[in-house]
Amino acid sequence: MRKTILISNDDGFFAPGIETLISAFKQKYDIFVVAPETEQSGKSHSFTFQTPLYYKKIERADGVEMYSVSGAPADCVKVALAHLMPKNPDFVISGINAGENIGIASFYSGTCAVAREAGFWRIPSVAYSLHGVQCENISEYGNMALEIFETLRENGFLDEAGKRFYNVNFPICHINEVKGIKIVRQSMAYYKDTYVVKDGGNEGEIRLRANQNGMAEVEPCEQTFDNAANTEGWATITPILLDATDEGGLAELKRVWE
Repeated sequence: MRKTILISNDDGFFAPGIETLISAFKQKYDIFVVAPETEQSGKSHSFTFQTPLYYKKIERADGVEMYSVSGAPADCVKVALAHLMPKNPDFVISGINAGENIGIASFYSGTCAVAREAGFWRIPSVAYSLHGVQCENISEYGNMALEIFETLRENGFLDEAGKRFYNVNFPICHINEVKGIKIVRQSMAYYKDTYVVKDGGNEGEIRLRANQNGMAEVEPCEQTFDNAANTEGWATITPILLDATDEGGLAELKRVWE
């Protein structure tokens, strides 16, 4: 019996990255798609609870059931699991995002929020992103995404739902130029963002110039970290824990208060 996969993203239901995943995964899985009606990049794990959400079925020639939702990526997962799907899917995948989600970008990422929200519901999940916002070659990466997913599944890495999700980042190059796959740590590389101010003084308009100055890598630039390896042409996989408790800090605090 074919397993079911829920696919979502933060670029919107119309994005080429989600079509890439649909085309690749429908070969082996039953696909259900719920994605934002507009681009929701950088929305992280925000969700809607004070205003209504609206959903709409999107007719497709290939018969894949697809809905758009007027909220954030996490909303899409919640609406799909709590309302639209007759039963929970076996897996959730997200992407392929137009732009890398490496270093601390994974905290800002709506793409990763889809996978994290699935983990909260105890559903195994994988998030996919492609380095570079242009991503002209994003359609090349569908089969590699499927192969990575199948390898994770066959080796039991998707059995422990609710503990972690997997953050996959493809390099900016064409697929035949990818050096291979590296299992890497999440670096603490951060964006050296600046702002453009239209009006000075005590008030005025200010606009983010996101990532115009590149990333500040605070870890050693070795291929053991996602930022360095991905930039050097490797597809990277990083397991991300859902429980963010600092075990060392927990023990130290207990020694003081207990």
